Amino acid sequence: MLSCGLIVSLFLGQAVASIQEDGYWDYATGTLPVPRMSVNVTGNVHSSGYIFLTTRGAQINRMSTLIYDLEGDLVYQGPQSVTSNLHVQTVFGQDMLTLWSGHMISIGIGYGAVSMLDNTYRRLYTITLTGHFVTPDGIQRSSYIDFHESEVTPQNTLLVTAYNVTRADLTSVGGPEDGWLLDSLFYDIDIATNRVLFSWSAFDFLKEIPLYTSHHPLSESGKNRSDPWDAYHVNSIQAVNDGYLISIRHMWSGIYLYRNGTVKWQLNVSFLS
Repeated sequence: MLSCGLIVSLFLGQAVASIQEDGYWDYATGTLPVPRMSVNVTGNVHSSGYIFLTTRGAQINRMSTLIYDLEGDLVYQGPQSVTSNLHVQTVFGQDMLTLWSGHMISIGIGYGAVSMLDNTYRRLYTITLTGHFVTPDGIQRSSYIDFHESEVTPQNTLLVTAYNVTRADLTSVGGPEDGWLLDSLFYDIDIATNRVLFSWSAFDFLKEIPLYTSHHPLSESGKNRSDPWDAYHVNSIQAVNDGYLISIRHMWSGIYLYRNGTVKWQLNVSFLS
């Protein structure tokens, strides 16, 4: 959520854009007030560059997808909803806007869908994920794609993250035997058909990625469904050669997976005090 007076610096190649909010615009055809931006660009940048923003917060009337030009003028305002991961990606040889929209919950995950819009802002594809997911808040959704990743591959598939609450033995990390874990998953989905081509669950590979290697403190979590232990937290996925490269935040790890989901190699990061 943008707040009044917020200043943001963006690095645009060899240029830096300083963005400062200065009140709001109200458009007769708009769905909600739009933050007025003052943009100051220093350095060399393409004159037709754009600034992408996804605003969110406690006020529903301030949530939207926004695109500005480098003069600070509004180019596009999306629907009134929580959005994230606004990018330009190539889909079937055509540049499209891709964005996630849905519901975010307090533990830092979300449930939603990914939309793909052409250069007239017409929605051509909506990618969803259904199935038997268990959510921390107990609410069932029409789609369970998380907001952390929505990467289009050269094969015109979409890589997305998802989270599922599952029962787990947490005694190896000092938790209850009949505990609750937030499993990290990712899916490779065919864009044209919305068909899942590949799925992966971190919890299925406990031998190769044991729970005790997580750096996320257990604390009081893991005792009930509404507060599951977030041992993994997959942030990003990329399709590479014969598998996938994933980043797992709470393991401080980058992991290369074969196409069958097994681990080829794992790079861990340690911090010295």
